[in-house]
Amino acid sequence: MKKKALIIFLVVIIVALLAGGYWFWWRERPGQEASPVPEVGTPETAPARYTITGLKIPHQVDFYNGIIREVGEGYIIIEANPSNNYLTSATMFKVQIDEKTHIIRYYITPTVGIGGSPQITPDAAGGLGKLQVGQTVMVHSRGKIQGSKEATFSADKVVVMGL
Repeated sequence: MKKKALIIFLVVIIVALLAGGYWFWWRERPGQEASPVPEVGTPETAPARYTITGLKIPHQVDFYNGIIREVGEGYIIIEANPSNNYLTSATMFKVQIDEKTHIIRYYITPTVGIGGSPQITPDAAGGLGKLQVGQTVMVHSRGKIQGSKEATFSADKVVVMGL
C-alpha cells in the first residue's frame, strides 16, 4: 500500500513540475511581443506580408496572372486577383509591352478522344494587336517586381491562355 501511494505521489509531483515548467517556458513575458500569426480572411484584415489565402508574400515576384482590362498603345492593363497571385487585394497593373516582349498563346484542344490527353500547343500570338480585353494572361516581368508595390512594369513575356 505504501509503495502504491509513493508511486502516485511521485507521478503527481512529476506532472506538476512538467506543467509548471511548460507554463514558465511558454508564457508571455512583460514587454515581449507575441509571435506573428498569419491571418486568413479578407484583404482588409490580412497583414501586408501574407495573401488572403495565408501564403507568405516574397519580397520579389517574377510574374502575375490576371485578366486584360485595357489594351493601349504599348501597354496592357491587367486585373490580378489576390487568390492566385502574391497580393493582399485585387490590383490593376499597367504592363509595358515593346518589341522585346514575347507574346505566346497556348491552345488547348477542346475535344479529347477516348484514352487520350489534351494537347497544349504554343503558338506565336503576334504583336500587341492580338491581345484582347477579357483574355486571361500570365505576365512575366523583365526585372523583379518588389511585392505588390509597383503598379507598372515592363513585360518580358506575355502568355495568353485560351482554348
